[in-house]
Amino acid sequence: MRSTTFAFGLFALSFGLAGTASPGVVVVDAAQGPGFEFASLGLAIASAADGDILLVRQGVYGGPLPVTISGKSLTIVADTAANVVLTHPLRIVNLGPTQSVVLRGLRIETATDITDAIDLIGNLGSVWIEDTSITASDGRGALSVSDAAHCVVVRCAATGGVAASTGNSFGGRGCFVQSLAMTSHLSAFESQFVGGKGRNGIIHTHAGTGGVGVVGSMGSALRFDDVTITGGPGGDQTFSGVILPLYSGNGGWGMVLNPAPQGPTGPVALRDTTLNGGAPGVASAPNSATGGFGLPLSDPQGLVTNLPGSSGHYEVESPGRAGQSVLLTLAGQANDVVLLFGAPRTGNAPIEPFGSSGPLVLSLPMTYLATIPLGPSGALAAPVAIPQLPAGIDGVTLVTQPIFLTAGGPRWAGGSAITVLAAGF
Repeated sequence: MRSTTFAFGLFALSFGLAGTASPGVVVVDAAQGPGFEFASLGLAIASAADGDILLVRQGVYGGPLPVTISGKSLTIVADTAANVVLTHPLRIVNLGPTQSVVLRGLRIETATDITDAIDLIGNLGSVWIEDTSITASDGRGALSVSDAAHCVVVRCAATGGVAASTGNSFGGRGCFVQSLAMTSHLSAFESQFVGGKGRNGIIHTHAGTGGVGVVGSMGSALRFDDVTITGGPGGDQTFSGVILPLYSGNGGWGMVLNPAPQGPTGPVALRDTTLNGGAPGVASAPNSATGGFGLPLSDPQGLVTNLPGSSGHYEVESPGRAGQSVLLTLAGQANDVVLLFGAPRTGNAPIEPFGSSGPLVLSLPMTYLATIPLGPSGALAAPVAIPQLPAGIDGVTLVTQPIFLTAGGPRWAGGSAITVLAAGF
């Protein structure tokens, strides 16, 4: 992997954005260190103005009740190398068509069965989730997208909750997408979705079935690129049947696309994506038996299209400070050429301008930033210098996405949301 240092139009774009909007930067620190404004992320979200950047320092944040972002744009980004854990669910609702929310670098590990770990409801604007692990509890789902214009997931791991000890015996879903009043779009890159484990057997009962990796329902449009989708494992069986054997739980199905009359009507496109059924639970009691493996895919209407080839990897570190540098990494095939673009937010629906090239997820108009040849190695590591921000501007968040020009045709890859901060943060 060759390395170089350069600066490109990304930060010219940031200056242009900064000239029209001045988001505040709010420091959230559970340890109440120097410069903090809030020790509670929930209070910081409630107090934030539209467009603010919440810079979250290391710590554990949350409680049993969901925290809601309603009707305002926000960036919530973990500070450099910070381990930021959220134990409360996060709900994002009522975004207008020009609003967007960015989540980057978080660990969401909920401890409640009130709602799914991240719940998007009724959003005309977009949500970008990057470098974030999402783990639900008590049989709840990890990510729920309902009547949400566009959710982009990049380099994330979403795992449904282990089934609760009472109530429903199924594991939680890794991701659930549905459209009741509008089409919900999900575009996922370099990510994993896994169903939760089914409930272990209790006396006189079979164990529970593992959760589904991804469910698409009622008009949802799904695009997956370099993604692994796996059903959850079935629950274990440690009790013996009195006459007939008690079974361990069946493995969950990988991806389920609900059939008519309200099945998915948008595209369901997969590139370089693996679907796995979940494994059955372990049956260890004398008069017990093992359940079955889950199916990789249930697609009764034949909605899935498999796109050819593979796209590349692109990532830029975030947040970055003025006067410092962030590392850009690219990995593709030998002699690929990468065109890089940026925009102030994610688009409200993906665009597929070149057929099987995959989705362009930026809002339009977007700005051309750079042309980067990868050379014979097909890879690049490049520190990118960050200039000073204009006076009075504390920070700005940009979303960027590359298109790889390969021998097999153009391929849009997953992007990076980059938060640029003034030197004092």
